[in-house]
Amino acid sequence: QLKLEIKAPEPQPVIFEQIDAQMVYKVAKNLHGSDGPTLIDAEGWKHILCCRSYGKASEKLCEAIAELAKCMSTKPVSPTALEELLACRLIPLDKGNDKRGGIGVRPVGVGEVLRRIVGKLVINTLKTDIQNAAGPLQTCAEASIHATREQWELPDTEGVLLVD
Repeated sequence: QLKLEIKAPEPQPVIFEQIDAQMVYKVAKNLHGSDGPTLIDAEGWKHILCCRSYGKASEKLCEAIAELAKCMSTKPVSPTALEELLACRLIPLDKGNDKRGGIGVRPVGVGEVLRRIVGKLVINTLKTDIQNAAGPLQTCAEASIHATREQWELPDTEGVLLVD
């Protein structure tokens, strides 16, 4: 019987201590986008987290979201406890007909805004570490085009495979 052993380093909780209610507020102020299954879009979350008319309730919710992000980053969390947070609303996009005449549909999942908030909190916390680990790699379209062109022009290149 084959056993998979994961050798990832233990998370360092101290790294994530900087996630706080103020950071949640800043992330929420810059939110954009559609709603997930709860049908609360980014503007709704922005209003709930940043509007002064909710008083201390907004601040307490920001604190709770910060604690959620810290917990998810430093402790094992049961996948069943994350089902609602990770749920998506599926939207079919028409891709036209394929070569065999079949209908082409691309499913696009629109996730919960709260999930995007937590993700941004963690990424903002690890941004410098990610940049240091990735080095000078760039993933923008212009850099990808230049890198592909350079590969194409090499004498040993016989073809280029595009994976979508």
